[in-house]
Amino acid sequence: MLVHRTTGYHATVAIAGVAFTQGATVGPLVVETDGSVEPRELAALYTRTLDELRAYAKTDRGGAGLEIADSVDVLLAVPAAALCEPTAYLDHQAPEHCASARWATAIGARGTRRLMVVSDHAQLISALRHGVAQAVCELSPVKDDKLVRHLCDVTARFAESAN
Repeated sequence: MLVHRTTGYHATVAIAGVAFTQGATVGPLVVETDGSVEPRELAALYTRTLDELRAYAKTDRGGAGLEIADSVDVLLAVPAAALCEPTAYLDHQAPEHCASARWATAIGARGTRRLMVVSDHAQLISALRHGVAQAVCELSPVKDDKLVRHLCDVTARFAESAN
């Protein structure tokens, strides 16, 4: 009997119209891309950006002593149009300004915390900077409302600090 095996990457995330052709697990982070960005490169950029945010928080007014948790389980590099695709979101509701967005956060299957960034190299660094800031703010495990507001203020300043 002849057994046919398909070759190629088998994605863990499904978004209509997006073909995830590459992926890697880097530590606890699952990274999937449309092939425009290498998964390990994206993971390294993500880690560097998160480290930059942590360093920024130490020097930011009022940010000293703030714990910056890694709030992302799944990192996705997608075409910009995917940020408006309802199947990218558990509630099937794309954000209001998705057409101009270059990053988005979402809760995925089994409660995974996703960060999606555009796979366009020209926009990737900025998208990661803003996306990491948004993910830390919106997906933080912190329960104290006042502390969350403070965390979000610091991450917003970080996102804008490179612009």
